[in-house]
Amino acid sequence: MAERIIWRPNSISPEEWGKLSQDEQIKWWNEYQPKPVLTQHPLHLLKWYTRGIFTGPELASRVWEQLTEENIGEFLDGCPEECLLVLQEDSDRLPADGDDQGWQKLITIRGGCYSRWVSKEESEQALKKERQAFREGLRVFRKVTKTRR
Repeated sequence: MAERIIWRPNSISPEEWGKLSQDEQIKWWNEYQPKPVLTQHPLHLLKWYTRGIFTGPELASRVWEQLTEENIGEFLDGCPEECLLVLQEDSDRLPADGDDQGWQKLITIRGGCYSRWVSKEESEQALKKERQAFREGLRVFRKVTKTRR
């Protein structure tokens, strides 16, 4: 298989980049590419819903992934009633916390891509972390909202 061209960062001249082997280019990206910050406060997601960019299920899915014991209080205090109702509906629709069979039947559709040098194991590990964050955020929401009702 022929080597594919790897996108060159602007900070490196085409001549310098061309002198690097494909393995060296990949190494550069793995070492120097800033890692994205995936954990943000879930309150920032509300604007996407109120503008009509996210549907209710999209909002809930993203909130569950970012909700933690540390930010749940601030989130609930800053969340409009309409959004809380959307989240509660989604929470009620999803399997119970201990229902592993129900969770295995749940189908989610998500788009994304990885650099081609990311192994299958690494991408599966990232997906596993995402699913764990989803379930943990939902668990936190259910625990706290149950006591607030």
